[in-house]
Amino acid sequence: MALQLFYSALFRRQNFLFSVKWYNKKMIKVAIIEDETKEREKLRSYFEMLEKENGMPYLLSFFSDGDKFLFDFHYGMYDLILMDVELSSKENGIVVSEKLRKVDNDVILVFMTNLAQYAIEGYKVNAVDYIVKPISYFDFKARISSISNDINSKHKEKVLIQTDGKKIVVLINDIYYIETISHSLIYHTKNGEYKTYGALK
Repeated sequence: MALQLFYSALFRRQNFLFSVKWYNKKMIKVAIIEDETKEREKLRSYFEMLEKENGMPYLLSFFSDGDKFLFDFHYGMYDLILMDVELSSKENGIVVSEKLRKVDNDVILVFMTNLAQYAIEGYKVNAVDYIVKPISYFDFKARISSISNDINSKHKEKVLIQTDGKKIVVLINDIYYIETISHSLIYHTKNGEYKTYGALK
């Protein structure tokens, strides 16, 4: 019986059970860690301009230091993170990025820096790109538009699992199998196990 349930769950995982919802295919969640108010406002205006041009809405979350960002950060919380390298807080953007990678090694990370030499440091934390300050809209648009298109494509491969009062984003291909125990579903994934309630349909 257990084996039968295993295979039933395995082959029906892409049917998106009632406890799993399509992840919004258009909304792109962005975290911006920048300690300068003027720079935060510039980036906000850039995203608003880009949204009008490409039609993709962005949900922006701003943080003035790394501690505030990391406080409630969890896997799958954001699609894109823009990290200021030269933060004025006790930990610079490199250190903050090292910590976030211990939680989420998949989220797209882009550095913002006054010094191009920090681009080398970016490879250590799997940063996909860097933008040199002062940031021009032309440079911003070229880089963020390309990244946004990649994110939108990947959204089609994600599902949202509600577990322990949180919403966890999981790639379909990262789900190994779904186990049913009584009225519970346990998703065995590449990044761990997630338990929710319900039954296979």
